[in-house]
Amino acid sequence: MGNVCKNCNNDDQTKFTKKGKDIINGIIKYRIKCTACHRQMYANDNQEIIKKQLEIKEKFAPTHTRKGKNFVLTSIQNNTETNDKFLRSLELFCAQNDAELIIIPLIYEENHYESLEWNIDEDYLVKETFSLNNMVTVLAGMNTVVTALNPISALENLSRGTSLIVPHNQLQMKSLPVIGDNHSIILCSTGTISKTNYPQSKSGRKAQFNHSNSAIFLNFESDLYHLRVLNADENGSFYDITGFYNDFTYEPITQVEALITGDEHVIVRSKEVEKATYTNPDSIVNVLKPKIIIRHDVLDAFTISHHHAKDHFIQYSKFVSGFNRIEDELNETIKFIIDTTPSFSTSYIIASNHNDHLKRWLTESDPKREPWNAKIFHKLTLLMLEEIDKNPNIIFKPDPFELYCKNVGADINFMEGMSPLKYMILNYLYMVMLGLMVLVVHYHNLVNLLIRQ
Repeated sequence: MGNVCKNCNNDDQTKFTKKGKDIINGIIKYRIKCTACHRQMYANDNQEIIKKQLEIKEKFAPTHTRKGKNFVLTSIQNNTETNDKFLRSLELFCAQNDAELIIIPLIYEENHYESLEWNIDEDYLVKETFSLNNMVTVLAGMNTVVTALNPISALENLSRGTSLIVPHNQLQMKSLPVIGDNHSIILCSTGTISKTNYPQSKSGRKAQFNHSNSAIFLNFESDLYHLRVLNADENGSFYDITGFYNDFTYEPITQVEALITGDEHVIVRSKEVEKATYTNPDSIVNVLKPKIIIRHDVLDAFTISHHHAKDHFIQYSKFVSGFNRIEDELNETIKFIIDTTPSFSTSYIIASNHNDHLKRWLTESDPKREPWNAKIFHKLTLLMLEEIDKNPNIIFKPDPFELYCKNVGADINFMEGMSPLKYMILNYLYMVMLGLMVLVVHYHNLVNLLIRQ
């Protein structure tokens, strides 16, 4: 059946253009646009595709549902040696955290063996697809080739609006788009408790490189769940939030080495995220007590963002609301860093693109057009010029955010970005490369001249 526009009744198939796709309840629906009236709709000519998708979904639908609070999931390859130390570490973890250990068997090169065997207590094995609390589907009934480079690819339509766990020797994860405040949908592979056992082919070598002794831990609370990875080292040991699991022993952790918080964007931050990360008694920082906190994009630079430079509506809105003063944003960002750095931690600011927006503003803007920012513009410019004066033999551009922190007496650490020394080294390397290119060109011309003669 061809496409018919319900708005203008256009049925000319040449007047429809493709506009991407949506995944709704695990079904892929293709969007099209009627060029006659510019309305968008879903295509009618993919009904057969949808039918096939539904058949596949039914084939891999859960056979049963397991109820519980904590689960640990991993896989095991047939006729392959098991990493016993990792297995014992997982068993200890399950005992400590009241979790059920589920191991999903994988079949590879079955024609090479007289019988299929898995070197594990069979009570752990689950071979049929099942659901965990009707929130996560575990595709135990689908055997993915252990040498597959991307084991979770093209499985979106099997999700049925729930997260998917795929048994595989490799560890992979990605999230699917959802509408509004719907719960996140995650596709994740498990890793394995098996040791490496691959053919010495190209695909086998790649699989050996991507092989991961790991497992997935799922904690269910009410209608929510949390997923995290238990990733073993070469000794079959692994760290989790509260401690180190090593074969038969458990060592509690009192303080972790570092926490990378990612982009913070202080001026537009979420108060809930701030509490959960820093200030609540059970926040990430108060539980893990990191020695170092590494912060990315802590300065948003929203007040002077170049993204709004030509949008007079946003500019006026920022003016009316008072969100157009960079000095206020700098001071708020500095206060946030200090207030959220506890006594047992040290914060480090990483060179980031939003921090660099401040440099761009100082380079491209005109302070005469922003009188409310004129003083801080010239102050930062002076700080940068004075810093350049300290290194007269090097071409470089200092970080105005770091210089401002020092100027106001804020004891904040910055990870070294492009230091004057690095600029000098790069300059020398550039000159050497340029010289080599000139020599090559002259040599080429000389050879051509000798050939002609």
